[in-house]
Amino acid sequence: MTVTERPNTRLPDQDLLQDCLDTLKHLSSCYRHAATECDSQDLREVFWNILHDKLELQAATFQFMNQRGWYKPARAPQEAVQQIYRHFHPQYEAILSFYQ
Repeated sequence: MTVTERPNTRLPDQDLLQDCLDTLKHLSSCYRHAATECDSQDLREVFWNILHDKLELQAATFQFMNQRGWYKPARAPQEAVQQIYRHFHPQYEAILSFYQ
């Protein structure tokens, strides 16, 4: 069967949006990496601005999917959240005190 012989097939909206969400997550990671590795302040700002735009699109896509029940991330157990907080909070405080 050739492409022209196929019946009109289309990705369901949920699958299409899931692909968009995954792509936006990947792009955000790439732009963040580019911005942190860049030695030109002007170029770094360009990457940060693009990253900000991608993060806004990702948030809007997530919100749209979440409202329809198409993307429901699992809730982290409170104990796991507290454990991570206890682990990273001292490092956060050390970084803050370094810059003050």
